[in-house]
Amino acid sequence: MTARSSWPPGRNGKPGDGSRSVEIRIALRALAMGCLVLGLVSAEGAVEVAERGPDDPAFVTWMKPENPDDQTILQYWERAKAGQLGAEEIVDLGTMLYHRGFPDDAVTSYRNALEIDSELHEAWFRIGFIKHRQGDVDGARHAYRKCLKRRPGHGWCNFYLGLLEEQTRHPSRALEHYQLAFKHAPELADPAYNPEVLSSELSLGATLYHNEQERFATVSPMSYLRPGRVKRVRSLYAPTPTPLSVPDDPAPAETVAPVAATTSVSGVKGTALPPHTRERRRPKAQRTPPADTAFGIPIPPNQGAQAAPTPTPNP
Repeated sequence: MTARSSWPPGRNGKPGDGSRSVEIRIALRALAMGCLVLGLVSAEGAVEVAERGPDDPAFVTWMKPENPDDQTILQYWERAKAGQLGAEEIVDLGTMLYHRGFPDDAVTSYRNALEIDSELHEAWFRIGFIKHRQGDVDGARHAYRKCLKRRPGHGWCNFYLGLLEEQTRHPSRALEHYQLAFKHAPELADPAYNPEVLSSELSLGATLYHNEQERFATVSPMSYLRPGRVKRVRSLYAPTPTPLSVPDDPAPAETVAPVAATTSVSGVKGTALPPHTRERRRPKAQRTPPADTAFGIPIPPNQGAQAAPTPTPNP
């Protein structure tokens, strides 16, 4: 004898046979109500998108009414559509969108700013930065160069272009831009200010070169030879000219020419004196003729010189 199953319910309509069907109907009804609720939520979302306008970008639908940053973005966006923003404010709108997580919309905003002011170097730098982050090497290099063409001393742009050149295996170009970056913005060499410097191998060499140049400029032995005169002349051009009665500087000590080691034609090393210290050769002095000669002419022995007569005094 086999046991009877309670599913499907029997024709006799016993209570035990239809209990399972009642539970299933309740579950199906709850599922249907859930689908209806989801459909209503989707419909409300569709109505909100339609109210924003068909030409509005996708980021508009993601702005939350309770978020002050999102409401600031919407306010800037509405003013930009109405033509009430300048180029720099549109760049700020793009920066807001970048931090909110919409880099492509940020690039669009930067390009809109360039349509108003094509010389706005910051817009070009930020386009290059986003392209760099996205892996678009050519687009990033193009934008960085556009920025530096308008402002060659842009510290951040030089640094990131140097980083891009290093990543694409152009070390000489990378070092050139690193040196320019640290020259115009020395703080970029500090990892505490610019952690990106730790990801570069070549920037360390550029940092050492920059520090060496700074040290040379600080301890340079280029002092004035006549400091009193310089100070006196400079006082004439001060905001309130007050001529100084500074005593004249003493004449600078003559510089002694160094003794240079020379080598003769024969190969023997010697010491050459400077031209002004060489001793001039004196002409040979004429010898006094001996007593037994007359002006150097010898006298024969048998013809000795007679002594001169002794003068006698007059009486």
